Amino acid sequence: MIIAGRVFGGRHGESPQSLRELEFDGSTVLIRFATTETLTIETPSAFLRGEYGQLIIPHASRIVFGWHYYGRDPKPENWCELIYEASSNQIQLTRTGPLMPGITQFNYTDNRIVELR
Repeated sequence: MIIAGRVFGGRHGESPQSLRELEFDGSTVLIRFATTETLTIETPSAFLRGEYGQLIIPHASRIVFGWHYYGRDPKPENWCELIYEASSNQIQLTRTGPLMPGITQFNYTDNRIVELR
């Protein structure tokens, strides 16, 4: 999974997710994976199929990837989120949970804000 040019888990194939459920209400996509991982995509611009079958979303206003801290009990205090908020060519990334919470900003100009392989 790639969000705003950053591979979740650090490298391709390192943290593969297995799709369990997908919901779309017309403005928000909610994807649940085989564990407690979730991916929420608000106001996606389109859904495209890549050359190798990957799902590509060119733009979205907000993306939230949530999971329970790996290796710990799935309790609320172990819930982590990466929250990507897009504005023009800027992404604000907010990290919550026990794993390095904080806020950073970076430029992003590619045309695939989310790519699921």
